Amino acid sequence: MKISILTTAAVLLFAGGSFAQDDAMRQERMERKTEKKEQIEAQRVAFITNELKLESADSKAFWAVVNEFDAKKKAKAEEMKKREGGAKSKNIEELTDEQLAMNMQNRMEMKKAMLTLEQEYHEKYISTIGVRKTAEYYRAEEKFKRELLKNMRDRKGGAGAANRPAPGR
Repeated sequence: MKISILTTAAVLLFAGGSFAQDDAMRQERMERKTEKKEQIEAQRVAFITNELKLESADSKAFWAVVNEFDAKKKAKAEEMKKREGGAKSKNIEELTDEQLAMNMQNRMEMKKAMLTLEQEYHEKYISTIGVRKTAEYYRAEEKFKRELLKNMRDRKGGAGAANRPAPGR
């Protein structure tokens, strides 16, 4: 009897230690992921600021608007996830037609809200840095994304354009 109690206690002790290690590893991964996101964001800011050749005052005002937009966009995305609830994780086959219709309607409403937000901030960008620099900003954003993806592909072992067959082959 004492042996089984001691065995059970030992198993629970080791299992608890294992869970603690898993939590520590999970926390470490989250910290690395957050750090990586911050590095990428810093690279983005530097890249775009350089591409637009923004002066210090313009840069400060412009990035305040961009950061405000990014925060609102993130909040809208979170709202969208909450509105969808667990329905998104279910298979379509598990949902009723009414649930599907409601989910699709909610998704369309959120897309409209996101577009309205983008239009609002487009106007703010123009009033902050002008039409030409706003157009250059959009181009620089896309250029940064392409370069970031290219760098990620190159780091992962070359799933880039050099390894893809030519179109039509």
